[in-house]
Amino acid sequence: MLGAVLEDGRERGANLRVVRGGPAADGAELDALRRRDPVAVGALFDRHARRIERLLLNVLGPDPDLPDLVQQTFLGVLASLPSFRGDAASFVPWLQRVAVFTARKHIRRRRARRWLRFGAPEELPELPEPAAGPELRAAAARAYRLMERMPTEERLAFGLRFIEQLELVEVAEAMQTSLATAKRRIAAARGRFVEQARRDPLLAPWIREETDGT
Repeated sequence: MLGAVLEDGRERGANLRVVRGGPAADGAELDALRRRDPVAVGALFDRHARRIERLLLNVLGPDPDLPDLVQQTFLGVLASLPSFRGDAASFVPWLQRVAVFTARKHIRRRRARRWLRFGAPEELPELPEPAAGPELRAAAARAYRLMERMPTEERLAFGLRFIEQLELVEVAEAMQTSLATAKRRIAAARGRFVEQARRDPLLAPWIREETDGT
């Protein structure tokens, strides 16, 4: 599976112990959040920070700005709450959309900085020590480098589908696009990734294993 190549990304976030589909804010909590009640705001962060951190990690890879991006996501949530018209059941998908919006802005801003430096590659931060072996760590790092070359929307779709492992409908909802468009972006990103990975000695064995099994 393509996800196996990037399993190390989830290993790095394993300590977050995120369970997708966990408890959402109820109506009273949403009302309190709209009033910027400090207790409600603190509870929102405590309940969902790890979920958002994991999603951003899976889409962006290891990034020194990750803690700031988590905070930016929650600031965006608080700023957008007055316009949120959903109920408690739709709150978590909406939260994921805000996180994807934050990731999209970060990817574009990072690419703009690289262009201003005449395309000099940005040094990747050192990966934390995961339980995985060095071969898998190296493959995961190389896979994220391939993702860096993808168009922004394809990269987001790829990360949400194959690393965060959202369902197709959830990917479309998180990216605020149609299911057909989400499928098209995922297919394009997957094709782009496989084509480049087959030429990479570290990633080629994983890709052969996946294609042989499909």
